[in-house]
Amino acid sequence: MKQINQFLITTLFVLLSCTSAFAFDCEVDGIYYNRLSTDELGVTSGTSKYTGDIVIPETVMFRDKVFKVTQITANAFKSCNITSVSIPQSVTAIGSSAFSGCSSLSSIVIPEGVKELGSSAFSGCTKATSVSLPNSITSIGSSAFENCSSITSITIPEGVTLLQDATFKGCSSLTSVVLPKSLTEIGNNVFQNCSTLSSITLPQELKSISEYAFAGCGSLASVNIQGTIEKINDYAFQDCSNLTSIFLPEGLKDF
Repeated sequence: MKQINQFLITTLFVLLSCTSAFAFDCEVDGIYYNRLSTDELGVTSGTSKYTGDIVIPETVMFRDKVFKVTQITANAFKSCNITSVSIPQSVTAIGSSAFSGCSSLSSIVIPEGVKELGSSAFSGCTKATSVSLPNSITSIGSSAFENCSSITSITIPEGVTLLQDATFKGCSSLTSVVLPKSLTEIGNNVFQNCSTLSSITLPQELKSISEYAFAGCGSLASVNIQGTIEKINDYAFQDCSNLTSIFLPEGLKDF
């Protein structure tokens, strides 16, 4: 009896270890999923790394039931050698580090319907030259595109009120940034070391620029600060050696 109990305990330990290492509910056509609710699935990582061109379906048949794919969960494609990804409009959230370190990913297209990007969602995607953000997006996590060194332009859609810390830090090829009228705060290090960014217009509703927000932007020559900004924190424009023109509004209280 003692030997049987020991065997059962050992077997249970192995099973739990396997579950911990590869926590997915099903695999369909090479894509792994976790069950999120009675009718929703989220894409996750699995026993094999993803490679090549990835097409995520809008629905999946699992246990004789159709599930809607609504999320790409944290770390799902982290450091995978993928070259492209097609994300369906059923997806509403992309988790933290979901595509972090995907250095072969050539472009980032986020479909209409996605509302949230997690922290470091696409950080280190060094080959991606373009990013398309949908009008539906309202939240972009910290370091979401950090060190995406080949991105040349970005347009942030209306509805985004905060750029969290280091969102575009190290995007050294970034030359064009369009910010939404809804933006009220630029966090720490957001555009730090965006060394080719030469000018930027800050919107009317912006209230605060945090520390090191534009530090190391060596090509930045012109900053047009519109509206009612109240605070520019220390080192916000540190080492902007080419900055020759900056317009400061009358309402500025702390600089």
